[in-house]
Amino acid sequence: MFRLLILAIIFIPLISFAQDSQDKAVPEDREVLDYFVGAWDGAKSGLAGIGKGDRTYEFIMDGKYLYAKNRSRFEPQEKNPKGETHEDRAFFSYDGIREKVVLR
Repeated sequence: MFRLLILAIIFIPLISFAQDSQDKAVPEDREVLDYFVGAWDGAKSGLAGIGKGDRTYEFIMDGKYLYAKNRSRFEPQEKNPKGETHEDRAFFSYDGIREKVVLR
């Protein structure tokens, strides 16, 4: 019983703190991410060879997350006759505890 009381004393403040941080509105500082919103395409070159890439950024889930989608396609070459495709996805959001925009 005593251990249960101690655990309750320790964890109840942590739970309420976590709930408070999630209730914060999306900060105006997030506007710095507005720069990325849109779609781009262009030429790529590197160890994988020569290719083309496209990238899009858009806010999702009521503007709380910035969703990034990237795809690069590299042409076949002597060392890699099939070519290559690289894809990645990312989410950026505001972390109320750290008060920073973070990559998820």
